[in-house]
Amino acid sequence: MREIKLYLEKTDYRAGETISGTVEVICDKDFGFNEMYVEFNGKEHTWVTKQVGKHTHTYKEEYFHINERFEIMPPGEMQSGEIRVPFSFQIPADTPNWYKGIRGHIEYTLEGKIELSWARDPKHRLDLSITGPSEVITPSSVSGSELDNGVPQLDAELENNEIYPGDIVRVKYRVERQDKMRGVRFDVETTERVTAQGFDAKNWKRYSEVFIEESNILRGSWRSLEIPTPKDLPVTYEGPLVSLETNVKIVIDIPWGLDKDVTFPIIVRKRKEGSSDMFDDYSSDQFGF
Repeated sequence: MREIKLYLEKTDYRAGETISGTVEVICDKDFGFNEMYVEFNGKEHTWVTKQVGKHTHTYKEEYFHINERFEIMPPGEMQSGEIRVPFSFQIPADTPNWYKGIRGHIEYTLEGKIELSWARDPKHRLDLSITGPSEVITPSSVSGSELDNGVPQLDAELENNEIYPGDIVRVKYRVERQDKMRGVRFDVETTERVTAQGFDAKNWKRYSEVFIEESNILRGSWRSLEIPTPKDLPVTYEGPLVSLETNVKIVIDIPWGLDKDVTFPIIVRKRKEGSSDMFDDYSSDQFGF
């Protein structure tokens, strides 16, 4: 019997932290080995499914951000019994945030392994959650309009175009001349774009939605609204295989017609350590909301 196990104090880490743990080897008799090591991997993994006629094929691709091997013991003879060997290494400070998407993941794993000759290599793998570098937001206000033959139908202003997950998005809006509508909808949604072996795919996910019915719309007047966002809102990311963007979309819902909308791209940053509220970093008074 040959068995290897990894032991860590935790599996959630921040970029720049040190991972410390122990490799345990259990065997019932002596054996020779080529190397014992731990391997730290961080990779983007994507898959795109395409159908041509009756045939469906899934294309996959991987990109490694991190592929590091740390030797625990050099080649030699492993004695029978139980042996524990400590190890530690630092996570690179620029390691991207982990991400579980629809057709793309950013995954981190730690695997302990004993390489043998002419035998199955004992190994043990753990999945890790790596939080990327924290960032300070520098929000600013943006505005936009939806026109119909040059006549404004919807005016909107966004107070904060940079947020942390869980922050409130503050919007001002004004509906002008619009005879038929169900109401106005406010969405916070993400767009995930992936590529795999030259094939692309795009997926949407809505994280927040607020709907104001037509009876509560005062045409021609500015109104303010707060849109909550979830704490699990993924951060903005642009990688070799996966990208993720977030938009705030203000939509006039028109029955049996084309909806009118104003869309604002926003940047979602990783909250800096020790900060719990967006107002730690700026005051909304500077925007006049």
